[in-house]
Amino acid sequence: SERWVFNGIGSTGATRKLALGSGRELTMLPRTTQKEYAALLREHDAGLALMYTPHPSLVPIEMASAGLATVTNTFENKTAKAMGSISPNLYAADPTVDGISTALRAAAEAAERFPDRLAGSAVNWSSCWPESFSETTLDRLDLLLDG
Repeated sequence: SERWVFNGIGSTGATRKLALGSGRELTMLPRTTQKEYAALLREHDAGLALMYTPHPSLVPIEMASAGLATVTNTFENKTAKAMGSISPNLYAADPTVDGISTALRAAAEAAERFPDRLAGSAVNWSSCWPESFSETTLDRLDLLLDG
């Protein structure tokens, strides 16, 4: 559709354009501060973050928490069910062309459902150290760091 604008973020240089074919292009934006990055994500409707990892990865979770219908890939224990339990904004697909393209179509449709995206922005993911680690682990880290 002509209404889609494609942006990427993380370039170490200046903003540049990459041809995608069929007259479309991807604008590669330079790295930003975390605050600017969060604001930039909120200006978008859908995201694509493919991560060849067994953990969920931060980028798809950041996108989902910003309200983006976000496509990521499955990998080993990182299943569609596991990712969906973090946020319904996460569309985890088999890491194949067909799997990713199907998920992108679903995300494009979901991008129109603003109330659902807003609800999905409340990700089920730890956002503080005491929530992430037991008190014993945090005490041990303190000892190691104080060294």
